[in-house]
Amino acid sequence: MSFCFPLQNFHVASVPPEMREIPSVPSNTDLPLKAVRKAVTDFSKCLQEIIDKDVGKINKIGWKNESVALLEEDPRADSKFLKYTCCLMLDPITAHRNLILSEDLRSVRVSRQAHPYPSHPQRFDRYQQVLCQEGLFSDRYYWEVEWNNGRVGIGVAYKGIGRKGGKDPCGLGYNSASWCLEWSGSNCFAHHGQQHIPVTSPLFPRIGVYLDFPEGSISFYGVSNTMTLLHRFQAKFTEPLYPGFWLYVYDSMVKICEPRGDLPALS
Repeated sequence: MSFCFPLQNFHVASVPPEMREIPSVPSNTDLPLKAVRKAVTDFSKCLQEIIDKDVGKINKIGWKNESVALLEEDPRADSKFLKYTCCLMLDPITAHRNLILSEDLRSVRVSRQAHPYPSHPQRFDRYQQVLCQEGLFSDRYYWEVEWNNGRVGIGVAYKGIGRKGGKDPCGLGYNSASWCLEWSGSNCFAHHGQQHIPVTSPLFPRIGVYLDFPEGSISFYGVSNTMTLLHRFQAKFTEPLYPGFWLYVYDSMVKICEPRGDLPALS
């Protein structure tokens, strides 16, 4: 997958004051050759100064668009994601009663049968969701998950996301307190609040998530032989973020994985 950077809108520049001061090249053929050469040299120097000045402006303004800046700062570009790998465990007190957690609290799947989990204010009672125990704050973090079967959501949420009822305040990515990448079969969508963005991408059973809390971004990557950027949210995070999962249909499964020791190249 290649990156397409948004084109900047450049306006045709008016003639700068410097151009008005450019020495004219004499057209009088009776002038000595030495005088002509001097005039040409002065003209060239003045023109070069203008070019250097304008190119500098383009470098400072035209190319400092968000996409380029993010790509340059993206640690995945020089294989440093592993540096930010974090250990995550699912939080049983948040799990919907139709979710079964593994003993190591690293994977979750949907059961047809509700389980007698004790009532808790933090438990989701309508949406089949679960959050992780760890609140991620003021640093950079990377984790990977595998998923299969049907429809799942992978994202992060503030602790204050709704827990009771089936309204938008509780759905991962359907409110201002959460951000989510949803896979439904081969279709992919990015959700945050009222934003529901289709993502054109091949199917990736393994997803990498990179949270840059200080810079206010969360990026989702498809992981295979290469790392493919699927979507990046920009936001000003104000409190710890909890990784979470939404498993929509029976037998869906999500597993938190250890990233491979040698991450694939960025595409």
